[in-house]
Amino acid sequence: MKTQKELEFIFAEAKAIIRKFLGEGTDLFLNKSFATFLSNKDLRSCTASSIIGTLIYCAKVDLTPCNIIGDVFVYTSVDPVNATLQAYPVLGYKGVNKLIMRTGKVSVINAEIGRAHV
Repeated sequence: MKTQKELEFIFAEAKAIIRKFLGEGTDLFLNKSFATFLSNKDLRSCTASSIIGTLIYCAKVDLTPCNIIGDVFVYTSVDPVNATLQAYPVLGYKGVNKLIMRTGKVSVINAEIGRAHV
């Protein structure tokens, strides 16, 4: 598991790339993202390259990785080739809604909660 200093170093490496996508919003994005990774032992155990890849993906779509907000969830899986833990982003329904609304082609999204009857 990475220490806070190791995680800070990884985020510093990603900062220049992320700035290309977010400009002035980079620091806020990284601060929010850092809290997500720091608070989760599994995410702190992921490879640096998968953490940076997740951050870059989220910056490209301008959504913050946070398992509480629900725009982008960050999950982990074990790479079967080298047995390392990898972080990967998954768009949540809130993130999908935000991306759809940004197109300007949609003004309202109606959604209902669906539950299976068992």
